Amino acid sequence: MDQASQPLAGRKAPASIGGILFFVLLPLLTCHLGGCLPMAHAAPTTGLDATVQAYRQAGLPWEAKDLPSVPHVPLDQNADFLIQECMNALDHDVDGLEKQAEDLAQDGKFDQAAKLLSPFYAQAKLAKEAVRMGKIRFEHDWDEGPRVSFEELETYRRLAKLLSYRALSEASHGQTDAAIDDLRTARKLQDWCSQGADLMPYLIQMAVTVILDRAEQRCAAIWAKDSAALNKLENLEEEPRVKPDLTKALHGSAFWLVTSCRNFDVLGGLPLIKGLKNDEPDPRPNYSPKQLKRSGLPDDPTARAYLDRVLRFWIDADAIIKSEQDDPRKIAPKMDQLVAKYSKSHSASDAVLSVELPAYTGLFPAVMRWTADAAVTKALVKAMAIHAETGKFPPSISQIPGDWIDPCGEKPLHLKLQSGGIRIYSVGPNGKDDGGVTQHEREKVSKGSKAFDIVAAYPMPK
Repeated sequence: MDQASQPLAGRKAPASIGGILFFVLLPLLTCHLGGCLPMAHAAPTTGLDATVQAYRQAGLPWEAKDLPSVPHVPLDQNADFLIQECMNALDHDVDGLEKQAEDLAQDGKFDQAAKLLSPFYAQAKLAKEAVRMGKIRFEHDWDEGPRVSFEELETYRRLAKLLSYRALSEASHGQTDAAIDDLRTARKLQDWCSQGADLMPYLIQMAVTVILDRAEQRCAAIWAKDSAALNKLENLEEEPRVKPDLTKALHGSAFWLVTSCRNFDVLGGLPLIKGLKNDEPDPRPNYSPKQLKRSGLPDDPTARAYLDRVLRFWIDADAIIKSEQDDPRKIAPKMDQLVAKYSKSHSASDAVLSVELPAYTGLFPAVMRWTADAAVTKALVKAMAIHAETGKFPPSISQIPGDWIDPCGEKPLHLKLQSGGIRIYSVGPNGKDDGGVTQHEREKVSKGSKAFDIVAAYPMPK
């Protein structure tokens, strides 16, 4: 029996993902449900029918088949068994070692960081074999909604870290091709994160992007005087990557809420929400996939009221996203206003919707940060390659071949030359030029300040 068809009692969400979800859900539930969960007034079916019609006319997913599908992969070509083997071996003890490895890498102790994680390099080898196979598909039953487990995502993230730290050690020993190969493998794992139609795969894909950007910036610093190595890194940067699909992620999130209402009692119902609110263990009822309702309206009148609010929110949200042509910079303030509007209603009918609302607050600024991070990393690698060949850094961003418009604004990225180095930066989500100061540098003098930029620099900021 594949994982997607197993009763939930036999499954576990990854601890780190479960933790993310728990700490996202708990504050909102505590704040907006006010200590109790009164029964919502049932939405009249006729009114709900009209809302459903408007939702579907907007092109939003009503059934699982409306979600983007991953192409079928024949069993003998599917690398999922190799990632599954990695999944079983990479237990949660790796998370603690990752923090130690990052501290060592920040101090330039790349060999020590790599050695710390070396017991898990057998899994890195399996990841390379999986990437060589080229295709992968994990089966998920999207009608399980909040019960869908994305265990492979944490495995991709952990493998990307392992490969990145090993690449740094290889780079420091002149093993350029081995380092590039490890980075390329990690990039493929990042692409595979995009297969899930939900916010969680999207967020993990972006997290892996940041991991790789940091590793590539560090490799560029290691190879500062090695023109050949920098050219190979530059070529890697030019290779196509699967861009995170924000619309797909948001549509998946919408369906997550729809199926949560449609299968409210089967998936846990109010006991689930009350349990999260009161910091109780997650109640995971035994159920068969055959019990899931995969189309139509919920049978329970209260669940229909919840569904009506979910659909209304997404009709409004979809209109914002389409009007701003998927531009996170323009979407962010309008979505914040929409979330605030629904968050302030304190309606019992918002009990299900309120579970997911916190995920949308801050999502779009985070998207801008991740996009900007990728842009400044690519620009830095090119600038370093120019320096290695000519002995001089380009004096302005316009002197670097390419299109360098800041994802967080309408102007080019900024470039500053400093003593023996260079700093390229985006103005970041606040849209202001804060002098090329990183968040960590700003925190040292003004804790909690948002007056920082998204920076890639050589030497790397401490």
